[in-house]
Amino acid sequence: MRPIACSTHLFVYEVLGREQLAMIRQAGFEAVELWAMRPHWDYGDEDHVAAIAKTCDRLGLTITSVHGPFYRHVDDAKAGRWLTLYHEEPAVRAEALSEFRRVVGVASTLGASIVVVHWEEWGRGEEELDALLEAAGEAGVRLALENSHNRPEASVGTLVAVLERLGPEAPVGLCFDTGHAHVAEADLVEALRAAAPHIVAFHVHDNDGTDDAHRVPYRGTVEWTAFARAVEALDLTACPFTLELRRRGPYMDDLRASVNAVERMFWGVL
Repeated sequence: MRPIACSTHLFVYEVLGREQLAMIRQAGFEAVELWAMRPHWDYGDEDHVAAIAKTCDRLGLTITSVHGPFYRHVDDAKAGRWLTLYHEEPAVRAEALSEFRRVVGVASTLGASIVVVHWEEWGRGEEELDALLEAAGEAGVRLALENSHNRPEASVGTLVAVLERLGPEAPVGLCFDTGHAHVAEADLVEALRAAAPHIVAFHVHDNDGTDDAHRVPYRGTVEWTAFARAVEALDLTACPFTLELRRRGPYMDDLRASVNAVERMFWGVL
């Protein structure tokens, strides 16, 4: 199994630096997914990019993936102003494509193999997605479309249909988000089985089945033993496995609890 990663999403309201990355490493994680959203991490600032790369190297953290942007600034997210490849305004789609191209280039430079993308199937944005796929292929990076917890346009089944349309040669797969699937899908494990040929990455977190809470595993109602057994049976253990948490208490408590949860999840399975 690949090293378990922690998304820096946990620190979304802080500027990413040594303090946050050191906590991740101290808790026992060996890898990170970088949350490419401003002001948390300004991927357009060469100095900030270089500083994060240097810090991860010194701490012994592998950068397995980068989560691409879906807002310009965290304040825009609070106001519901989104930056997406499928936005109804062509100018916003063009801006999103420009930002994603930059992220793909930075991810390649950092050695990350995956860039996570929010995609909804609205019958628009296909030209932008095709252009991003071309950029990803040239950079040696794979895109991972992430399933949503509340948008049928980004359900597991919808995204699988998109991936089948794009074909096996396209540098793209599915980021299977456990928390989102637990809310949106009738059966998480069945959704996992149906999507298995396309899965290239995991986002892992828990909830009660009604709210996208991003809790530590075993603090919600996901059946984690069944999930872990299915991951092993479907030969998906080599996919990047990222804990994507929302802060609930002291950072170190949640980070250490997450590492322990993954050990419990796969104990006796792998």
